[in-house]
Amino acid sequence: MGSGTHPCEGFRELDPRTLCAPDAPALVRPGQRILSFLQCAAAAAGIARGLQRAGVHRGDLIALAIPNAEDLLLGFLGVSRIAAAAPLDCKLAEAELRSRLLLLKPGALLAPAEPDPKLVRAAYAAGTTLLSMRFPSDGDHPPEISLVHPGAAGRRVDAELAAVFQTSATTGVPKLAPLTRGNLDAMILNVQRSFGLRADDRLLCLMPLHHLSGLLMCLAQLMPEGMVICANAFDPGRFGEWLAAYRPTWYLAGPAIHRSILQVVKERPDGFRQTSLRFIRSGSAAIQPALVEALETSLRVPVIHGYGMTESGVITSTGIHRGAPGSVGKSIGVTVAIMAQDGSLLPPTAQGEIVLRGPAVMSGYLDDPAANQNAFHNGWFRTGDLGWLDPDGELFITGRIREIINRGGEKILPHEIDAVVAEHPAVAQAAAFAIPHPTLGEDIAAAIVLRPGAVAVESEIRNYLALRVGPASLPSRIFFVDEIPVTATGKPRRRELSHLFAGAAEDRPLPAGNSFPNDAAGDRLEQRIAGIWSRVLGISTPPPENESFFALGGDSLALAQMLAIMEAEMGVDARRLAAPGFLAAPTIAALRDAIVENQTSVKPSFARAGVDAVVLQERGKGPPFFCLPGATLDASYLRPLARLVGDAQPFVVLRDTSWDAAPDARAFEGLVQRFVDYIRDTQSRPLGPIGGHCFGGILAFECACRLEALGWPVPSVVLFDTAVPGYRKPLQQWMQHIKWAPQLALSLRRGTPRAEERTLLASMAEAAAAMMRGYVPRPFGGSVVNFMAAGQCVSSRVLQDARLGWDDFAKRGFKWYRVPGSHDSMFSEEYVAPLAHLLRGILLDSR
Repeated sequence: MGSGTHPCEGFRELDPRTLCAPDAPALVRPGQRILSFLQCAAAAAGIARGLQRAGVHRGDLIALAIPNAEDLLLGFLGVSRIAAAAPLDCKLAEAELRSRLLLLKPGALLAPAEPDPKLVRAAYAAGTTLLSMRFPSDGDHPPEISLVHPGAAGRRVDAELAAVFQTSATTGVPKLAPLTRGNLDAMILNVQRSFGLRADDRLLCLMPLHHLSGLLMCLAQLMPEGMVICANAFDPGRFGEWLAAYRPTWYLAGPAIHRSILQVVKERPDGFRQTSLRFIRSGSAAIQPALVEALETSLRVPVIHGYGMTESGVITSTGIHRGAPGSVGKSIGVTVAIMAQDGSLLPPTAQGEIVLRGPAVMSGYLDDPAANQNAFHNGWFRTGDLGWLDPDGELFITGRIREIINRGGEKILPHEIDAVVAEHPAVAQAAAFAIPHPTLGEDIAAAIVLRPGAVAVESEIRNYLALRVGPASLPSRIFFVDEIPVTATGKPRRRELSHLFAGAAEDRPLPAGNSFPNDAAGDRLEQRIAGIWSRVLGISTPPPENESFFALGGDSLALAQMLAIMEAEMGVDARRLAAPGFLAAPTIAALRDAIVENQTSVKPSFARAGVDAVVLQERGKGPPFFCLPGATLDASYLRPLARLVGDAQPFVVLRDTSWDAAPDARAFEGLVQRFVDYIRDTQSRPLGPIGGHCFGGILAFECACRLEALGWPVPSVVLFDTAVPGYRKPLQQWMQHIKWAPQLALSLRRGTPRAEERTLLASMAEAAAAMMRGYVPRPFGGSVVNFMAAGQCVSSRVLQDARLGWDDFAKRGFKWYRVPGSHDSMFSEEYVAPLAHLLRGILLDSR
């Protein structure tokens, strides 16, 4: 069904016999495969059959630990056909994964074809059968289910269960919330009716699917046969590209991602004046009214938020039309009431505990009668949250009875952190608690009482924890105290600790004398890092050397942005900087030490006669692979490709350094000759392949032709999304890439370019475009390979796609491959892996 309304059917199997438009796109991963409803239905059915062959039956509980969002969604649909599915967070530390498996006692754990070693070890330690799931590349054949290692028999559950989620409920103690097909059906119907979802709607999901909130929204959109776009990793710079490419009618994200999107929109307002969005959904954590207003003003669509929990799905929603200020909206199908301490129901405006009932609410925790006795009263489920209802049914939340910490949507169990901290030999007592955070909403802190005579510092405790808990559970602040306030039964008073240290979390004065001096040279490594931090965090005062990045207002998205800028501007490996050592002590001092320690990862640069050679990878056998970038002086965008290609061959980027010379020195002839002279002066025969991106591909091809004519044959030319000059209509599209891509790439990596940078880039782009218009390729004696970005138009007819025209000039054959991403993003961390794998094979074959 391509448009219009579709009757809401709740949670149902994707049965080809009932599909209105089986060939319509259903599931999309940006830059990757697009699956139709028929392919999704076939995949889910294939997963179910494979599990049955592996011995899975109705009444079994199957855990899923699958990092790719679209694969997890298909896995859930397949497992829930014959068993109960329990999604897990793949980012958990090994000990946390083992703890989850011991609590679940699943009959099997379903993982990707090449599971993370920590997952394998956790399953083995928990005695859990481990199964792997491999998806075929074409999407037309069923996934393969294989046994990795056997384990003990798992628990048996009610045959009507469709899913089991772990939740902390009202006490902070892990519990299992079982959801029947009827529960899911009611949850989905509530969302569909409240949001008015139709078959012509498209959801861009920017939330993980191992939580019910993300999974539920995807199911609610799929069931009326609407499209779901799953982004595994959010990239602020590509948000506008996703909107343009897939035209979603709504997107789902948490507050931290909303803030990042808002920043992108503010930087490029013209690109977001007209969008396909009709509303925005915010979930996982409370969103501040100011952020709602800013999003609605910038994107010109309403922001829907509300109140929900794992045990019941979405409870209330503000709806398309804004309700009472400060409320979380009205019920969308769940009956909501306010209960007094004696169990009686309170009238409007009276404050008490929020309680629920209805078909969407689970009937009780799994195998936990004590928890059920506390959580249910006279058929009402007690949420543990405090609030009140106005006469119109608008719900207002005023506090929380629960102790769980909501760190930017990640639900953290404080008692698990307590247990790990208490294992440190210097610690006598410990209690984790929530503190305010400007972007995450809540952050984690820990109060510690040391043993008599013991000595410890904050960095030592954080280093200890970084190796034992996941990044989301790592406290940002450690407070040493003489005693921890406890209840009459000896439990920590976490709310009291939160209140006690809230001021310390919000008021972070810079220590006197700890900021960096403003020396004349201005080249100190610490100062460069501090400058980047100030830009990312939006602070005017230089941050102190030993202050935590997160304590200054940073979050995971800001961390990724900061590391990307450092990689682009300082030539360091961001993945090495994000190691546990820095996460344990996220300070400028620690980052400085990490950079110094990993200086070997910063490859040297060699210049000669107007050519700069940046060595991105120096190991390997044989001659180097020379690569010419597009119309930009920056080589760092090729670093992810070089890193993933590995040591198959040295990887060197050749850059021209004469762009600031007189105009006649920029001529195509001079450019090519400088590169040819450099290669002949520095290399011996035989040469290896030469490659280039966009305009750099044209230069690489001509260099190979000239070297061949001089008796220096090149085995092959590797092109990265390079068009053949002379195909006028499609060539105009590539001229636009030459003109704007360098500026966009530099903006994403370094922030808004300075005026002189914009002038230089514009000059480079115009010169490159002029050269391409006048260049006529000639036959080349070797082979040519062109990696064509899937995000651009691809046709089998040469006259329609200029990238295929190289077949006319390669005497030893022409090959082309479609690779994920667009012309500008194909080298990004998100998309580059398939490209690197193919390039590695080409380099090995060329020896």
